[in-house]
Amino acid sequence: MKRRDAFLWAMAGLGLVIAGCNGHDFGPTGTVAGTLLRDGEPLQSGTVVVFMQVDQGYAGYGETDAQGNFRILSFNNGNMPVGRYQVMLQPVTLGPDPESATPEDLLDRPEMFQAVEVTEEFDFKYRQTSTSGLEFDVEAGENMFRIEIE
Repeated sequence: MKRRDAFLWAMAGLGLVIAGCNGHDFGPTGTVAGTLLRDGEPLQSGTVVVFMQVDQGYAGYGETDAQGNFRILSFNNGNMPVGRYQVMLQPVTLGPDPESATPEDLLDRPEMFQAVEVTEEFDFKYRQTSTSGLEFDVEAGENMFRIEIE
């Protein structure tokens, strides 16, 4: 499993575990989609957008496409409980994928075990909810957000 995939599954699992502790009545929910831009231009396709309601433990994420569009997926079929969410971004990672390798590839290509290169298209502060400064109110129904970063 890729590191980013493991991170995203861990985030989704954490949200599910915490939400499960409170029962299954999430109250009103909304879906989240939008566009992520830097200086008016879309970031690299595959940038991860994470919405977290830290006090309740709800989390969802989505990846951008070539136009910067994203749709948040969550433990609840994309439905996020209403409330204030903090947002963080995870950059695209580039490098070999050990999971797609054959045993021969692993023996003949040791670079598959080297660290993965992370593309940095934005300031590190956006990689944490506590420093990103990005917050949005999710309301019942469809929510469309335009996220513009420096």
